[in-house]
Amino acid sequence: MLSNSSTDGWELIVMSDAIVCAFGVTMSLTLAFATNSASAQMTPDGTLPTNSSVIREGNNFNITGGTQAGGNLFHSFVEFSVPTGSTAIFHNSTDIQNIINRVTGGSVSNIDGLIRASGNANLFLINPNGIIFGRNAELDIGGSFLASTASSLKFADAREFSAKTPQTTPLLTISTPIGLQFEGNPGSIKVQGIGGFLGYIQQRGLIVPKDKTLALVGGNLTLENAFLQAPRGRVELGSVTGNGLVTLNSLDKGWALNYQGVQNLGNIQISRSFVDIANEDNSNINVLGDKGAISLRASLLEIRGTSIVRADTFTSAPGGDVNIDAQRLTVREGSQVLTRTLDAGSGGNLTVNASESVEIAGTSPGGSFASGLSTGVDDKEAIGNGGNLTIITKQLIVKDRGGVSTSTGGIGKAGDLIIRAADRVELSKGGLLSTASAPQATGNGGNLTIETGKLSVHTQTGIPTQIITGTYGQGNAGNLFIRAFDTVTVSGRGSLISTQVGPQTPGKGGNLTIETPSLKIENLAQIGTGTLGSGHAGNLLVKATEFVQLSDSSLTTQSENSGNAGNLTIETGELIVSDGAQVATGTKDGQAGTLTVTASKSVELRGVSPKDSGIPSGLFAATNGVGDAGSLEIKTTRLVIRDGARVVVSTIGSGRGGTLAVNAKESIEVSGSSIDSQSALFAETLSTGNAGSIKIETGKLTLQDGGLVSAATRSQGQGGSIVVNASEIGIYGSSASGFTSGILTSTSGSGKGGDITLTTSNLLVSNNSTIDARTSGDGEGGSIRVWADSLEATRGGRLLTTTEGSKSAGDITVNARNKMILVEPGSGLFANTSIGSSGQGGGVTIQVGDLFVRDGAFVNVSSFGSGNAGSLTVNAKSIGLDNQGKLQAATASGEGGNINLQVRDLILMRRNSLISAKADNNGNGGSLKINATFIVAVPSEDSNIIANAFGGRGGNINIITNGIYGLQYRPSLTEFSDINASSQFGINGTVQINTPDIDPSRNLVDLPVNVVDATQQIATDCSFDRKQRRGSLTATGRGGLPSAPTEPLTGDAVLANWVKLPSEVGRKGDGDRVSLGENNTNTPNFPTQIVEASGWVMDTNGDIVLVGGAPTATPTSPTYRSASCQAS
Repeated sequence: MLSNSSTDGWELIVMSDAIVCAFGVTMSLTLAFATNSASAQMTPDGTLPTNSSVIREGNNFNITGGTQAGGNLFHSFVEFSVPTGSTAIFHNSTDIQNIINRVTGGSVSNIDGLIRASGNANLFLINPNGIIFGRNAELDIGGSFLASTASSLKFADAREFSAKTPQTTPLLTISTPIGLQFEGNPGSIKVQGIGGFLGYIQQRGLIVPKDKTLALVGGNLTLENAFLQAPRGRVELGSVTGNGLVTLNSLDKGWALNYQGVQNLGNIQISRSFVDIANEDNSNINVLGDKGAISLRASLLEIRGTSIVRADTFTSAPGGDVNIDAQRLTVREGSQVLTRTLDAGSGGNLTVNASESVEIAGTSPGGSFASGLSTGVDDKEAIGNGGNLTIITKQLIVKDRGGVSTSTGGIGKAGDLIIRAADRVELSKGGLLSTASAPQATGNGGNLTIETGKLSVHTQTGIPTQIITGTYGQGNAGNLFIRAFDTVTVSGRGSLISTQVGPQTPGKGGNLTIETPSLKIENLAQIGTGTLGSGHAGNLLVKATEFVQLSDSSLTTQSENSGNAGNLTIETGELIVSDGAQVATGTKDGQAGTLTVTASKSVELRGVSPKDSGIPSGLFAATNGVGDAGSLEIKTTRLVIRDGARVVVSTIGSGRGGTLAVNAKESIEVSGSSIDSQSALFAETLSTGNAGSIKIETGKLTLQDGGLVSAATRSQGQGGSIVVNASEIGIYGSSASGFTSGILTSTSGSGKGGDITLTTSNLLVSNNSTIDARTSGDGEGGSIRVWADSLEATRGGRLLTTTEGSKSAGDITVNARNKMILVEPGSGLFANTSIGSSGQGGGVTIQVGDLFVRDGAFVNVSSFGSGNAGSLTVNAKSIGLDNQGKLQAATASGEGGNINLQVRDLILMRRNSLISAKADNNGNGGSLKINATFIVAVPSEDSNIIANAFGGRGGNINIITNGIYGLQYRPSLTEFSDINASSQFGINGTVQINTPDIDPSRNLVDLPVNVVDATQQIATDCSFDRKQRRGSLTATGRGGLPSAPTEPLTGDAVLANWVKLPSEVGRKGDGDRVSLGENNTNTPNFPTQIVEASGWVMDTNGDIVLVGGAPTATPTSPTYRSASCQAS
């Protein structure tokens, strides 16, 4: 899911070069200025001890005189202007360091000619009324140049040279100038020119020598079509609108201006201009000297009209810095502020401090050049590192294809991009933040750091709007770190936050980290790391304390080549993925990354894409080639997957599928589907790679309305296993689209199907849902193992292992400590082979407390193909079969399956129930072994125990029991309850029934058809403490009756005379059924609690003794309590 515009970060740098190359041509054709004609003269004001003298010779104004104080030469004028085509020449001795000029009159200085000075002197021009430099203004001086509309110039010895209050005899000084004092409302400074780049080509404009300073400090400052240059030096532009002191810090290259003493700043507007301190000459480089710099200081700084502010180095010397201090900075209309290195020298830093806002917007009128801030290494042989780019502001807005970037196209490393915006960072309509290593580069890309309140990346036009660190060459991409204290929102097709490795690129991608309370990705937006080359993609980490929400969007780490994909980690409170959104790691030939989600509250995955494609929402770890898929791990309190959403680990190639592990402390719910997509947890392989496994731990697992957990292989790979550990497991029904709920492992190729292991307190499978391990190819089917307190399968719910091919079906093993209930047709446990298959059927082993199979439910081990049926083994306390409930081992043509039932108490068979090990066609009947205390059936209900065959030999039946009631061995099946091992056309099998001291051929007892309701035959009454003066004992039922009216009493009936217990004198009772002891003279003391007799025993003398607890005997009789008791 890599962006198709992965090289946009590099394109921005290319645009920067294009601006330089085309600027002058474009502007020179379209821009022309009418400049004020400088008709005014240069008039000294006579305020100096030695006054200035101006002598005009043609177009030359020769300025001599003035007052010298040490290395300072002072001039004072009433007015000072240089007319168009004229030259103002300051004649000074070579020992003069500073030529300081003030204008004390009320007129603006219009400079439209040349200002020249001798030697290397610095030149100051102070006019509080304003200064205009026309399009023909030029400088020819040996030192720095400072023009200001300040009121006065201050010196180190506290003296002042004032233009507003000139002293008649000024206190002139030999000290160094240290500050510009502003008062009131300073005049503005305006610089016009012939066009920014044309001025650069023709070297016409305000230019100072190498390593010097060009400073313009006044009220509002305007540059129109201007060219300002201080090669290897400094350009200082400042705007002051109130009282304050701008200090001058002396440097080797002139001055650095400081505005700490200024309260109110004005506006600077740079339009169609070129401000340049580029170092293009290696001669006379002072490597140890101060770096050059461009310093812009204003309240509002606006750079527009394809202007350029440039601090480049073409040499081994370091490039200059660009420092912008403003309340608001606007760069638009294709303008650029940049620092670059094209040689061994390191590029300068670009720093923006804007207390309110920074806005980078738009392109040049033709759309060829984008507005931007950038630093770079711009030559493939350049070994110098690019400078860092730092923006500190309240809000940063980058829009309409504007960009902020650092890059390298050479050997040197690109600089870092650091953004700190207290309120917000907003990118829209093609806005770009990037650090990049270009295709020809060997240097690494820089890191990109964003710290803000809100980050918003959005577009509605589809124009790529991106935050990127990337490498497209041999260098590594930088890391991308985002911290937003409120929220991060990425919205719209083309919106992207990414670290990338380009095509055929060996460089490594950077890591991407996002820290925020909330992250929203929506409407086809993307966040990710990726590689299209051999270099590895970076890791992606999201930490969102409240929530991460994706809608029809993606959060991914990807590899589309041999490079490895990065790991993807999400740590949040809630993760919500909807409308086809995907969180994914994927690879082609490289290794896929691990996907880890930790959500303290919940993970909710829902729905599919609203577009026609119907892409499911979900979490995915996949490989499409030889690389292995990564693992996928979810840790949360609640996991919800619904309406077609999915969690998938998969392999489509030879790589191995990853492991899917889910730990949801409270619950997992998988439900519903779309038309084409089933809500599911998947681990699958579609090729030679092995499928991954699924491990689930939760409080409650619910699969309903088509919800599925599946590990499948559809080719040569091995199917993955499924392990579930849950307090409760409920599997219910199908979706409206026909998808069935269930847990499934399958193989449709030569690979072995995976196993299913479930550990739970309660397992419910209902409404045609399944737990299914099957093979439809040449691979062996997986097995099912269940450890539970109780298992219930109803309304067609079933556990199934089956083979449709040549290999064996898997086994089913159930350990249900308390009970297993199978109810209604289609419900049950099935280990089968399908019609046309040749594989062996699987076995079923059940360890259970009580087993109930009724209403057409089955436990079935069968072979419907040529293979043998498996075996059925049950170890239970009791088995109840009712209303066509069946335990069955059947085969169509192979050997019949075996059944082994070990029952500690009772097998009860009712209403056409069945225990069968039969064989159809030419198959032989199976072996049937039963060991139970009692086996009970109703004779007329046609409940059978059989091991029959059709053409083959009948099976063997071996029964060990204390008693069989209601069933009888018969040589063939009848309408009664039978035991049979016959063969219709083959040899009959054998039946062996072992009961202690009982001849099974004549001692089977028929129970009555209408079973006596014992609750209507045993009378109960109140306990003695309720009615102490009454008592009775009544026993009714079968104890003294024959088993049928026409039969005699059996040996179990005992007759005995009533006797009086020795030494016991009873008082006559009030009851009318039993009296103990008449003529009582001594009434015994009864205890406060009398225990009601509930049974009797016969002692060794044949006497009957009443007892308070039911005796332990075999057979046992149930006891009953009264449902209610009311005392009278």
